[in-house]
Amino acid sequence: MGVGPCTGHNLTGGNPLTQHGLQQYTSIIMPWFRSPKILDERVKSGVPWERLPRGRRWSIARRFTRRFKQGHGAYFGIACEIVDSGITNIGDLDMAIEVGLVMTPPFKMMNQVGIKKSLELVEAYAKKIRGLR
Repeated sequence: MGVGPCTGHNLTGGNPLTQHGLQQYTSIIMPWFRSPKILDERVKSGVPWERLPRGRRWSIARRFTRRFKQGHGAYFGIACEIVDSGITNIGDLDMAIEVGLVMTPPFKMMNQVGIKKSLELVEAYAKKIRGLR
């Protein structure tokens, strides 16, 4: 019964909640957690996120472009940070993302991409982004 990440975000008023959480986590966890400009603009404007039509999923099927690599470096890195922090475990995080957000789970995707390549994506992303370990 998942609704997808953008729909779920819109339905729960997630923009202000996410913005506030990221602002708090900047000092509590690490500087990587900060509210990006696009989120700040969405909160200010009140405009919801665009969402995929029902039945469509975010997919790994896209080619490995620069943005794809950066996006997956961030996705994999934050998933590992969440597990490393002790908030949850790999199985529960993957299940929550797949069921609740209707997205390909990060650790399942890392296995599809390959562990070595996944680590390379995270390391390349971490070099460009302040605060990500």
